[in-house]
Amino acid sequence: MLIDYNAYKDAHLVSAFGLFLAIGSVITESSKTRWASALHGVALLVILITGFGMLGRLVSSGTFPAWAAGKLIIWFLLGASLVLARRKILPAPALIALVLVLGGAAAGLALWKP
Repeated sequence: MLIDYNAYKDAHLVSAFGLFLAIGSVITESSKTRWASALHGVALLVILITGFGMLGRLVSSGTFPAWAAGKLIIWFLLGASLVLARRKILPAPALIALVLVLGGAAAGLALWKP
């Protein structure tokens, strides 16, 4: 039984919202950062699984598209953003801008598939 493309997409988007919620919680130094770390990890895992699920439904040949490689790089950078927030390597406004740009780039790659 194959999972419907729209189900993958819905889970992918909800996980992306959870990822940004977790990063924002750590940036604002919420007192409950333990749940934010857990949400961050679970959201990254679900984003990866659903992303490959959607890719399998879109690409019938054995080639790995360049736009998908770009999304993997963005996925890795969003994963590293929690470390940047916790260790205060970047100031909060710069980190918020970085996360927003990465999210916008991921959405652009998904929509236009250059």
